[in-house]
Amino acid sequence: MAEAIAALGLAGSIVQMIDFSAKISTRLKEFQSSLTQNSNVFSDLYFELPLLNDTLAQLCTPVALSRLSVQNKQMLMLTVERCATQVELLDSLLERTLPKEGESSFSKR
Repeated sequence: MAEAIAALGLAGSIVQMIDFSAKISTRLKEFQSSLTQNSNVFSDLYFELPLLNDTLAQLCTPVALSRLSVQNKQMLMLTVERCATQVELLDSLLERTLPKEGESSFSKR
């Protein structure tokens, strides 16, 4: 029973993390496409978040979850929850930092 609860909690945390990461990836994609150069402060995140999402999605499968011990599921859940908190903070930062639609190219740079 504890194993099933841990698996459900972990899966929920992973889904939440993927949702936030996908939202940020979309914002970063829009921002990247508005610039001519790929060397800005967000370019690493633009390329790394999709990989993180894919990896987390693979961990969320029943087969992958069944291979983890209850203790590892709990530790992974804590790690994913902490990452999700950081991604939420990043989302808030991006909301304030990234240029809005229609801003001049000078402002975007």
